Amino acid sequence: MNRLNFLAYVKRTFKRDDKDTEIYEALNDTIKDILGRHQFADYNFQSWVNTTLGQEDYTLPATLLHLRHPIRLIEGFATNNSGKTLKFYTKEEYDELEPNPNRTSPATVEPTGYAVYSNQILLYPIPDKATYIIEINWGEGHTDVELDSDSDEHRFGTHWDEVLKWGTLFRLFAGVGLYEEGEYWRKLYEGTEYGRNGGAVGRMIARESDKAAAGITNVQNNSL
Repeated sequence: MNRLNFLAYVKRTFKRDDKDTEIYEALNDTIKDILGRHQFADYNFQSWVNTTLGQEDYTLPATLLHLRHPIRLIEGFATNNSGKTLKFYTKEEYDELEPNPNRTSPATVEPTGYAVYSNQILLYPIPDKATYIIEINWGEGHTDVELDSDSDEHRFGTHWDEVLKWGTLFRLFAGVGLYEEGEYWRKLYEGTEYGRNGGAVGRMIARESDKAAAGITNVQNNSL
């Protein structure tokens, strides 16, 4: 169901012809709300970026919401190069290991670990060459998930159209001050418990979590 069809689908219940903008906003808010709770396979990406000699920090994608650990280091550009997973450190542990990574002529060697801080990957030790490749799996959850044109479709699958409708309706009715009506739709969408175990959103997450592996469905090459 594309955005235009979803508009008609919602308006069969929310019988207003002057609230199209609000319906689209409520739909996008619902998509972002669901993605904020769980990393869904169809919103997953895999990305790569080359290291830089002597540089410890590498900026994560602007639309990243979930980072799937561990990060991997590919040991070169050739198709037969091997790779390895890197050890995750907290920022406090990283600071103990590398108290001044931006000093002049820091010691460099092949990285074995990383920390995540201020939307950046911090490699440890600092890379000794520019031919390593950082590989990450991640899920998005910001502006790139919004439906901006009539032909855009959400990526959850048609089975969950009704759940998105419920989430959209509760936001719409609350937005026009019909709080009792909004609460009815919120309970269908949310359930009596917040989050993973409650309502339709909880069922979406449980179904996704049942999959043996979430799989990477999209690829963005050579750029984090």
